[in-house]
Amino acid sequence: TSGNEGALVTGNTFNGNLGRAVYLFDSSRNRVENNTVSGLVNDPLLDSDGGVFLEGAPDNVVIGNTISDAGDAGVLLSAGSHRNRVEANTIFRTSDSSISVSDSDGTEIVDNVVHLAGGAAIRLGNAHDGVITGNDARFNPGGIELGGSNGNLVEGNDVTASLASGISIEGGLG
Repeated sequence: TSGNEGALVTGNTFNGNLGRAVYLFDSSRNRVENNTVSGLVNDPLLDSDGGVFLEGAPDNVVIGNTISDAGDAGVLLSAGSHRNRVEANTIFRTSDSSISVSDSDGTEIVDNVVHLAGGAAIRLGNAHDGVITGNDARFNPGGIELGGSNGNLVEGNDVTASLASGISIEGGLG
């Protein structure tokens, strides 16, 4: 959706989409809930994009979705997608980070299960004043990565069995 407010996207199944399953652009106060996304496609030469993408989309909720085998991130917030909540999703086997936030502040990432990502389970870049709590981020190349991101609370996450750092903080103010 583009320029939309107050929509509910719930109970859908997205199988083998070559693009993004759900894309919110310049949209606010929407809820993406209890959807199933699988990026597996029938042709092995093709690849899917990702699960739920928010671009310039503040004040949304992404909750209770199951996302697997995405060619990019399972949930990606970018370009001023401020004050979103990503909660209670199960995301696995993504080509990139399971949850990726860039240039978006005030994101709450709470109680998600994110396993077997191609990158860190949860990655923030230039994303400030958020909350990352209660997530199961085991079995990934890295657990939680914050780059140039200040004022975030990272608490009560399980980042064991990571191939690299459990929690990595680089280039922020602390």
